[in-house]
Amino acid sequence: MNSVFLCHAPEDAGAAADLKKYLDAGTCLEVDAGALPEGETVATWYDRGGADVALLMLSPRSIPAGRSVEEWQGVLDELERDALGSVLVTPCRKPQRLERRNYFEASNQRALKQWLIAKFAEGERLTGLPSPHPSYRADEAELNVLRCAVGDRAGRARLSGMAATVAAIDFAHRFADDFDRVVWSHCGDGTLEGAVSDVAMRLGLRLNGPLEADLDAMAEYVSVRRYLLVLDRPPEDLFEETGKTSLLVTGTVPGMYHYDHRFDSGIDDPVPSMMLEAVSRLPAGCTRELAEALTGMETPTCEDLFAAGALLKIGAGRYWSPARRPELLTLDDAGVIMRHLVKRRDAEDLPNAEAALRRALREPIDEPAWELAKRLCSVESSVARDHGRAAELHALVSLMAPVARARADMRTQEECLRERRWIEESWGMKPDVAEAEDLTVRQLELGL
Repeated sequence: MNSVFLCHAPEDAGAAADLKKYLDAGTCLEVDAGALPEGETVATWYDRGGADVALLMLSPRSIPAGRSVEEWQGVLDELERDALGSVLVTPCRKPQRLERRNYFEASNQRALKQWLIAKFAEGERLTGLPSPHPSYRADEAELNVLRCAVGDRAGRARLSGMAATVAAIDFAHRFADDFDRVVWSHCGDGTLEGAVSDVAMRLGLRLNGPLEADLDAMAEYVSVRRYLLVLDRPPEDLFEETGKTSLLVTGTVPGMYHYDHRFDSGIDDPVPSMMLEAVSRLPAGCTRELAEALTGMETPTCEDLFAAGALLKIGAGRYWSPARRPELLTLDDAGVIMRHLVKRRDAEDLPNAEAALRRALREPIDEPAWELAKRLCSVESSVARDHGRAAELHALVSLMAPVARARADMRTQEECLRERRWIEESWGMKPDVAEAEDLTVRQLELGL
C-alpha cells in the first residue's frame, strides 16, 4: 500500500486531521500525520514519516521567519523528484518554487486527492466504459451531488429514468480521476450468473463458481480497492458491501443506496429518447457504423441498435477493446441471428439465449426458433467456457436441458447434462443420478 505523510505544525493539527480523514475516505492510501517538534520546520523535518510522498502543511507556524534559503534545498530536491507536495493552510512566506509544482490549497482537497491517485496509478484505468453520448450532458448540479455521494468517499448510488445509462457514462468519464479505476459492465441482457461473470471478467478475475462463492470473491476483491464499479441495469443487487469501492447502479434494482435519482432525457419525442438510450448501450469501442453493418441498415432504429449492442455482448463484443479489429466481430452466427431479429422485430425475440429458452418453456416454438435458440446457446456457452465463467455456463445448460427434453432432442439434452455434471463435480456437488437414469430411459423409448 502506498503511503503519505502529512508534516504540520502542532497548531495546524486540525487541518491535518481534516485532510487525513478526507484521504482515508476517498483513497486506498496509508495516510499518517506528524506534528513538528519544537524548533523544527517543515523544511527540516518533512522526511521523518518515511512515506512514499510527504505533504508539507504550510503556515506561519510551520515556516518561522528568518530561516535561510539553504534550509529549503532538501525540500526543493524532493520536489524535483516528485516525492513531495505542499498544502497551503494559511498564507505565509515561502520559496516561490514550491508554488510551481505539486502545490495545493487546503480548501481544494479534491485536486490534491486526484494528484495522489494519478501518481500511484497502475495499468488500465477505464475498463469497458462506453464513449459519452455526443448530444447529452447530465445536469451539472445533480452530478456534483452524485460526486459527493460516491466520489469523495465510498458509497452506493442508483440512477433511474430513460437517461440513466448515459448519465452514468457521463459521470464516469468526467470524474474518473477520483478513482484508481473505473469498471463498467452492462449486465441487463441475461442471467444473474452471466452478469456476475461479466463483472468478474472486467475486474480481471477468473472465477469458477458456484455463484455465491463468485459473489463473495468479487466483494472481497473490490473492498480493498478504490474503484468505481458501474453496473448498467443488473438483474438484482449484486453486492451488499463493497468496502473502499463505490457502486453506481442504473435501473430500478431494489437495494439500499446512499443516493437515488431519476435522470430524464429532456427530449419530448420518445423515439429520439429511446435512440439515445440504445446507442449508449453499445459496448465500449463499438461504433454506430459497426451496428449499422450488423443490422444491414443505413439508418437502424433504436430496436435495431438495442439488438446489435446485445448481440455484440453475446459474442466477442464482451471482450471488445479498441485495439481489436471490428472484422473479428462479424461472425457467421452473429449475421444469422441479426438478420432473424431485424426481420421479426418481435419483443419476445431478445438476442440472448436465456430469453429464447424461457420463451420455449412458456409456449411451443417452431423448428427455426429452436435452431436459433440452440445457436444462441452455443455462442454464449462457448464464450463462458473459454473464459472460465462456470456459474454462467451452469445456469445456461440447466435452462437448456429441460427445453431439449420437451422437444425430444436427446443429443442436446445429453450434452447439457454432461456439461452440468462436470461443473457440479468440480464444485464438489453430487451428480443427479435420477436425472441421468431418466435420460437413458427416454433414449431407449425413442430407440436412440
